[in-house]
Amino acid sequence: MTNKLPELEKLLVSNSGRSNSTLMSAGLFAVGTYLLGSLAWKYWTGKKADGAAFDIIISLAAFFLMRYQKMIYIAPEGIVRELHTWISHGREIVQWKDIHLVTILSKKNECIAFFEKGTLSVKISFKREQIGELKGILDKYIPDVEVREIER
Repeated sequence: MTNKLPELEKLLVSNSGRSNSTLMSAGLFAVGTYLLGSLAWKYWTGKKADGAAFDIIISLAAFFLMRYQKMIYIAPEGIVRELHTWISHGREIVQWKDIHLVTILSKKNECIAFFEKGTLSVKISFKREQIGELKGILDKYIPDVEVREIER
């Protein structure tokens, strides 16, 4: 198992992240256990195990995805995307120095911030009440970057 990543300070957490619910994790555990159990039963009773490789792959994928968590947040280092599973942990950071334009699109109860980096853009969703906090962070870390606001 891969070592966990060192913690970064989370200034503002996006609601774009995803995480498995307890019910989803339990369902994935049940599927993985059932497939491996039925395969073991076939092996011990001497029955032909057709599709054994498929069952093994599906059950391993189910166990792998049981603890799936994707988190997107703003840290002092920049915009951070993290992906955690039981086996792997990954982090991608878009540093503040690489961002040259920010566009904030507000609509209903949410806002979407587009952080432009070269020809690419990182899209992050926030709650509408987080706009003030987002602007404060942008003023602190990238004061020279233009921030556009669009209201829908």
